[in-house]
Amino acid sequence: MGQSIIMSRVLIVDDNSDILLVVETVWQMYGLEMMGIEKGEHVLPKATLFLAILILLDVFTYGISGIEFCNILKANHITKNTTYIKLYAHTNLEN
Repeated sequence: MGQSIIMSRVLIVDDNSDILLVVETVWQMYGLEMMGIEKGEHVLPKATLFLAILILLDVFTYGISGIEFCNILKANHITKNTTYIKLYAHTNLEN
């Protein structure tokens, strides 16, 4: 029973709250349990507790890149086998 709960968890890391809200809302419509994180220093502690099957990482977060997050998470024994997708999104049409 616990396995099915874990199988539907997705963690998203993005420093833009609008993007977090949109992605969380859309994926929740498909029955996934979402956790959004805006602050980079919270990623590892929350990822090791939330146990997501997928982590969506913004490539250009403030202070640390999604690539650096990925390296940190891959070095952790709890999150090293998690699947990662690196995102690149802007809310401004000029970008």
